[in-house]
Amino acid sequence: MEKVQSLLSAVDETQLAEERRRTLTAMESALGAFVVFMLVLAVVGYLLGEGQASDPIALTAFLVINGIIGRLSLRSSASLRLEVLRVVVGGATAVGAYCFIRGPLSPWWPGFLFMSLEGSIILGLIQQRPLWGRLLVLYYALLLVVMALLSPVRMSWQQIVLCSGVVLVLGFLFMEVISLLGETLEKERIRTAELRDAHDALFAEVAVAQGLQKLLLPHRPSLPGCKVSGRMISATEVGGDYFDVITAGKRHFLAIGDVSGHGLTSGLTMMMARSSLVGTLEAKPDQTLPEIYRLLNRTVRKNLERLNARMYMTLVLVEMLGGGRFQAVGRHIPLLVRRAQTGAIEEFEATGVWLGLFDDIEIELLPTLSFQLERGDLLVLYTDGVTERFVGGQMYGVERLQVAMARCAERGPIDFIDMVFGGIEQDSAEREDDMTLLALRYDGE
Repeated sequence: MEKVQSLLSAVDETQLAEERRRTLTAMESALGAFVVFMLVLAVVGYLLGEGQASDPIALTAFLVINGIIGRLSLRSSASLRLEVLRVVVGGATAVGAYCFIRGPLSPWWPGFLFMSLEGSIILGLIQQRPLWGRLLVLYYALLLVVMALLSPVRMSWQQIVLCSGVVLVLGFLFMEVISLLGETLEKERIRTAELRDAHDALFAEVAVAQGLQKLLLPHRPSLPGCKVSGRMISATEVGGDYFDVITAGKRHFLAIGDVSGHGLTSGLTMMMARSSLVGTLEAKPDQTLPEIYRLLNRTVRKNLERLNARMYMTLVLVEMLGGGRFQAVGRHIPLLVRRAQTGAIEEFEATGVWLGLFDDIEIELLPTLSFQLERGDLLVLYTDGVTERFVGGQMYGVERLQVAMARCAERGPIDFIDMVFGGIEQDSAEREDDMTLLALRYDGE
């Protein structure tokens, strides 16, 4: 995690450096364009006899000196020192340049205003403090007064006050805007860092929940006289599907279910339901299957109310009674059984009530489904994420599931699950829902 955070910080620094470089380049281009514009005017004025040769020479010297310092600033890590040097040297160069300017360019004060605004942006961007920009504005206003006193183009004191006042007012106003923008950007940077920290914390919590879910699912399920295998592939980090193979004393159970919705809340509800089921079986080992389901519903309902979650869960609980006899209770997708002797596939559906819909369920609403397996018969329990997965532009469907059952009935549950998920994952990379398969082949006790 520390390596990831350091990498993200390095990325942020690189992005900030790139943004600063682009902004400095834009400012350099703007100032250069302004000086080139003045240079063109000076050349044209000289050719028309309205200026003198010192005008383009002075502007060219200023342009070259400022350009050299700008290039060094863009390539150096010590940009602040170079920009301070440019402020001092550039301002002094401007004073010297304008001392020789006459003719059309004699109203030279817009140049100082432009340099003041441009320097405020650069120093404000580098230092992110308004003090430097304010000092810069004062410095250029002072240079303007000095220029007015040294320039051969005489100005009245009213003109000097007006020009310096414009530089001060616009410079300070612009500096405040840059300062507010800098504060906004800093707050945004801090907010981004906080969001990243929150994301990292949430990611860690999700990773813990994902690990817990994997631990709760059976890794090597087994039942007497049977070969059993199950697998869940979640659409998100934490899935809402559930399957289990539980031995409680002398009783053996299969379970499969699907929590409404997706994501962390569904995954937590799934884990809560599993813990409640195990707890119910341990606390009430002699209860009938409908009564176990009823007690499980009460626990799940109370926990959902505490979470303020409006969710429910489809679940079918199957008990292995021995001698190939099974009984089931709950409500879920019909169970599939492939008969080894005839190859026929039969459906068995428990017609009870979903978990979490009501505070209590009457026993009359939980009829028990009974069915018999013979040697070699294959029992398959699944969630709708398998059959409703789009493969090759159409849903996988129950028919394909039945075909896979026929092909892998003799090879066993593991090969059957590998065939189904292998085909789905190969032809469809997008996961819109959790997928779960639980298969059992009865080999006789």
